[in-house]
This record gives sequence, structure tokens and C-alpha cells, in this order.
Amino acid sequence: MPGDTIPDQQTASGLDDEGCLSVTVDGADRVVEVHVVTDAPRLRRPDGLRAAVDEAARAARVARRDAGRPDVAVGSGMPEAVRATHQPVVAVQNWMGTGWRPDPADLVPHHYDTDDLGPTTGVSDNDCVSVTLGLASAGGIVTADPGWLANARTSHLERAVLQAFDQAYRKRDDR
Repeated sequence: MPGDTIPDQQTASGLDDEGCLSVTVDGADRVVEVHVVTDAPRLRRPDGLRAAVDEAARAARVARRDAGRPDVAVGSGMPEAVRATHQPVVAVQNWMGTGWRPDPADLVPHHYDTDDLGPTTGVSDNDCVSVTLGLASAGGIVTADPGWLANARTSHLERAVLQAFDQAYRKRDDR
């Protein structure tokens, strides 16, 4: 019906661990918005920016997933009834050690171009931020030019990260 929303199609936002960056993801867990909440020194280092985007995107994905489940405490990922009776995970020894392994060439169908099965990289319009996506992941590894990152305005930082994600998604979708 018009006006109804499907929880899986809703967007959700999440903050990094220090609360300085917010990321919004859509129903496919793709990054659709990046917002600098506070201009922290962490965001001015490539490794800090990478970690902040990863943490905020992960928090947004958990919030989006849990939003459609009223029996789940936000961020826990587990229904209350299950959590109360949940048994700890026990490691199991794998006794299948026969030594036989399939040939990796037999695992990839021959009608695929194997060059298209790797990571996809998107770059911002100013060539200062890039995002590398895995084969089937909506999350990506963010890299940034340290000189540009140290001096960029927060609005330019937000725009560059989002442009890099957008380009990476488009390139992967066009394969």
C-alpha cells in the first residue's frame, strides 16, 4: 500500500566510536550520506578516516537491520528471548583432513571473465579519496591523500567520500 515502508528499504544512520562522523546507509547497505559531526583530529589522518567510516557504516547497518525487529534491543543483533537462552559457541575440531583440495580453476565458471571478479575502486572527483569495495560488500576501504585531508573543509571531505563510494558502486554495478 502507498505510504507503507518496508524495514529492509529504510535508511539508517550510525556514528563512529568517537561520535565525530555519521554515515547513512540505504536498504542495500550502501553508503548514501556522510556527515562530519565534529571536526576531530582523527578525521584528518587517512587511517583515522578509514576507521571512522568503517565504524559508522557498521553501526548504521546494525541500526537499519534492528529497526524492523521490535524484539531486538538496538545494536545487540539478537532477539531478547534468544539472548536469554543463548548457549555459548563451542569450537569443533574438523576431522575431514584428507588433504584433497579442488583445483581453484574448476571453482570459477569458465564463461566468466575472472578479471571482473576482484575488488572495485571508486575515486572522488578531486582524486583525493578512493574507496575499494569487495566483490559482494557494500562497505569499502577508504583511502585519502594525507596532504589534502589535513587541509580540506568538512563539506569537501563529506562530498569526496560519498563521491568515491558512488563511483565504486556504479563501476561494480556496470560489470
